[in-house]
Amino acid sequence: MWEHAAWAIAGYGFRVVISSFFADIHKNNELNNFVLPVVVSEDFLKELFFHRQGSQTEVEVDLPNQTVTNLATTGKSENFEINGYKTLFGEWFGRCRLPRSEPHLKGG
Repeated sequence: MWEHAAWAIAGYGFRVVISSFFADIHKNNELNNFVLPVVVSEDFLKELFFHRQGSQTEVEVDLPNQTVTNLATTGKSENFEINGYKTLFGEWFGRCRLPRSEPHLKGG
């Protein structure tokens, strides 16, 4: 039953969800549905939402280097950790740049 949230996110075509926190079960369910849950600091998340309001958000998620970069600013980045799924995601996901018109952001 709890996996329905992850199914819905994947079903809408989201490949990445960025937040400051994920419950363990939800994080695992997203990974099982090939959605990458990226955990960032509260400040970085606020910065992403601030730039989203001006329609200037462009975010790059680099899985091999485990970084997320706000390309709408001076390129501020944060590192994130991913468990053993990294190898599974590596070839399938690689590097993803989220376009300005469709920022995929989730508040924590």
